[in-house]
Amino acid sequence: DAAADYLLKHNNIQRILVEGNADYIGTESYNYRLSNHRTQMVLNYLTLRGVDPNLIVINGRGESDPVDQNWTHAGRKRNRNVAIYAVHWQR
Repeated sequence: DAAADYLLKHNNIQRILVEGNADYIGTESYNYRLSNHRTQMVLNYLTLRGVDPNLIVINGRGESDPVDQNWTHAGRKRNRNVAIYAVHWQR
């Protein structure tokens, strides 16, 4: 909700990048599909909240770019995520 509120509040956003990740459990192709599914769910939610879908680009990264180590439970948990980046236009 906070991300949607932020994106709706700022009218100078040119592009929104939604990137999804996965841990290394499962096959590489499964994790790629899973991360794409996560980004699609975020896109759907933001759109339902009123964010212009034409601004949103999704990128499922699978297990290729972990944010933490995969050999601990806590690290794998942190690798199952979606990040939202907003590109602003400056005057």
